[in-house]
Amino acid sequence: MAIPVPKRPSGFTVGNTNAKVTVEVFLDIQCPHSKQAWPVVCQLADHYKDGSVSVTVHMLTLSNHRQAWDMSLGLFAIAANDAKVFFDFVSYIYARQDQFYNAPFEHKTHNDLRQLVADFAVAHAGVERNWVLKRMADDDV
Repeated sequence: MAIPVPKRPSGFTVGNTNAKVTVEVFLDIQCPHSKQAWPVVCQLADHYKDGSVSVTVHMLTLSNHRQAWDMSLGLFAIAANDAKVFFDFVSYIYARQDQFYNAPFEHKTHNDLRQLVADFAVAHAGVERNWVLKRMADDDV
């Protein structure tokens, strides 16, 4: 599967979008080091939410994290262009990273992963399962 070129700039920004300083953070939703960094990113964003610094989070997929791509698609599907929804759902997913990390998914399928993403979206955002799966397959996401 070819990775599509995004139709909008990547990342979700919180804080003053006209700030003179923007901290850009690159995370992988399956990476345990990214998970450790996430609370600090949230504290930074909260500290500067009304100030002279904005925080932009970009999701990337490391080559050895096969579940990260679909988890990120789920994030983008739910968040649309809403940074607050994105930040909330990232926190929700990181809290459940043990459910989709390497060992738990060793013998599971791609469809199993997509269903888990839908489960997370339904439980967190109260959205319809089929809507999530359809959005994840949408080229706009």
